[in-house]
Amino acid sequence: MRFLNSLLMVFCFLFLISCGGESENTKKIKTGPKPIEHFEGSFTDLRDNQTYRTVKIESQTWFAQNLNFKMANSFCYKNKKEFCDEYGRLYTWNSAINSACPSGWRLPSKNDYEVLFSAIDHYVNAGKGPLELQIGVGKILKSKEGWLDKNIKASDDYGFTILPAGDMHDGGHFMNVKEHSRFWTITEIDEKLAYSISFVYSNQEAEFAYAGKNDGFSIRCIKN
Repeated sequence: MRFLNSLLMVFCFLFLISCGGESENTKKIKTGPKPIEHFEGSFTDLRDNQTYRTVKIESQTWFAQNLNFKMANSFCYKNKKEFCDEYGRLYTWNSAINSACPSGWRLPSKNDYEVLFSAIDHYVNAGKGPLELQIGVGKILKSKEGWLDKNIKASDDYGFTILPAGDMHDGGHFMNVKEHSRFWTITEIDEKLAYSISFVYSNQEAEFAYAGKNDGFSIRCIKN
């Protein structure tokens, strides 16, 4: 009887160890961030028959190229067509909101960009603090090539392909090509200022900034 009791005690001890190990292993299993769904496509603007690459990232569908529709108060960098062919046109804010995007598409709001950045931030910086929002977003969205610094280490993971199109100030002063890219949003600050989005070759961030409505920036249209 003593032998049977001892055997039973050993069995129970081994069973508890076994169960405890399984529980510990289960706790160590971590689920990583959900990968971002993205699908590439194309859209032809019937106003001038230009075709643009598009990309759907999560719930949003964006132009994956800068708009190049010619209209009043839109410009080629340094007024040279080859820059329009490569980077698209630069628009004042009033021209940007004045039906610059084709039917079915619109100029994105600040919130639209925040939704995009938050999705990427959740994937890239999962588990980090809120102050780190937007860090790494520039790296993920920028083109791998074309920037002033060839070692920029941009990854363009989702085909958004931001190029350093430069910008225009003071009614005709062009600057920052290969260094900087800025995009209009429809979100106003006041009668003179609106929000823009800025990407610079020297860092991996995407930044919101105020800008004068007469400046000339790029446009990425978002689907309605």
